[in-house]
Amino acid sequence: MKSKTCLSIFAATRSGQLLVEVLVGMGIGVLLIMAGIAMIVPALKTNTHVTSVQTGSTLANELLDNVRVWSEGDWNNVLALATGTANQYYLVTASSPFTVATGTETLVISTTTYTRSFYVSDVYRDGSGNITTSGGTYDPSTKQITAVYGWTNSATDTLSTYLTRNRNNIYHATDWSGGASGNTGSLTVVDNQFATSTNIDFTSTPGSITIANLQGVTTSVLGTNISAAVNDHWAWNDNIGWIDFYDTQNIVVSLTGITGYASSSVGYVSLDCGTVGVCGTSDYNIANDGAGNLSGWAWNDLYGWISFWCGNGGGSCSVPYRVTIDSSGNFQGYAWNDNIGWIDFNCDNVSGACATSDYEVQTAWTVTSTVGFLDSQTFDTGVVSGAQLNSVLWHGLLPTGTSVAFQFAVSNASSGPWNFIGPGGATSTYWIASAVGSSLPLDYNLYNDFRYFRYRVTLFSDLAHSQSPRVDDVIINWSP
Repeated sequence: MKSKTCLSIFAATRSGQLLVEVLVGMGIGVLLIMAGIAMIVPALKTNTHVTSVQTGSTLANELLDNVRVWSEGDWNNVLALATGTANQYYLVTASSPFTVATGTETLVISTTTYTRSFYVSDVYRDGSGNITTSGGTYDPSTKQITAVYGWTNSATDTLSTYLTRNRNNIYHATDWSGGASGNTGSLTVVDNQFATSTNIDFTSTPGSITIANLQGVTTSVLGTNISAAVNDHWAWNDNIGWIDFYDTQNIVVSLTGITGYASSSVGYVSLDCGTVGVCGTSDYNIANDGAGNLSGWAWNDLYGWISFWCGNGGGSCSVPYRVTIDSSGNFQGYAWNDNIGWIDFNCDNVSGACATSDYEVQTAWTVTSTVGFLDSQTFDTGVVSGAQLNSVLWHGLLPTGTSVAFQFAVSNASSGPWNFIGPGGATSTYWIASAVGSSLPLDYNLYNDFRYFRYRVTLFSDLAHSQSPRVDDVIINWSP
């Protein structure tokens, strides 16, 4: 009996322990489950947010890609849009080509509603062509596109990219032998004719153009190129008075110097030894460096040597002086003689002197080149909303001292008007390449969004009027 009683007590006690263990185990299990739920719920929320971020950024990138494709179809699609964050757009891509709509696009993916739109910002570049955030020059061929995206109960975010007008076409002229066309319309294919030309030889070298009628420096029928006008052939000295550079009618100014002799109250002033036949006994002359800067010595039998430049023979220029010829053919500056002093070639040298006595020495020779130019026919890009000229280059020959220059005229009418302009929009400036085959970037702001264009190519000879550049072809890069 005693043993059975003990066993019963033990069994009852063991059952109680098992029940407690079960209850404790269940409690721990509940705690573990609760802890698991506490961990899983944030993870699920995080995963949902990550998914939303990924989906939103994917939608934004898709929008930027679509805008890029849309701009490549026609850059003016983007160029025509108002800029700034206040002007939000999205693309309708249900059909091709895409169209633009104002506002924000809404898309439902799974159970989340997403929004996306884009806005356009102008771009400016510094003097090196780099994009700058302040100052600089407006570049109509580059735009910044910013996509704005978000989803339900979230703040919006942005992605940005730059788009450029990067499609390129080539206008290539290789032959002008057909001459002036007289065509008042426009071309879509380049031929071998041009609109008009002045002083251009387009036949001597087939397919190329050069300057016509290079004749060098000429003199008048009287044997001098000094002006006969009443006030335009006098120099002045305070001691001997007027020196007349026209009276003898034998003074000739050229690229290399001056020959002949002038008359004065103290006899002739000889400008070169050859004119009076004393070369070999006394070699002297007045030299021209080709740019109108004179040097050397003249001679007068009574007063001796007359210096046209303080640096003659390495002389000292502690008192600077030099006789020069400006771009209008007017002599400027002073010559010097040790006995009579300064010889003045232009009343402009003395303040107020021209009001009392208006005198100067003037010649038909000027520091200029022989020039010829050719205007192309009108080219139709076919872009109704307007194309853009990007660059120009040419091939041919460029002898020393010569140059080839370009100007362009643009219009949205095939009849013009044609206003040829260069850098800065001036009619007096040119795009000039430093070497044959060197590409010249053009100013986008001058030649942007016009359907029709013409080019003018101007050829400049050397100062001796003896060498001409030769243009074999003209290549213009443009973008639709």
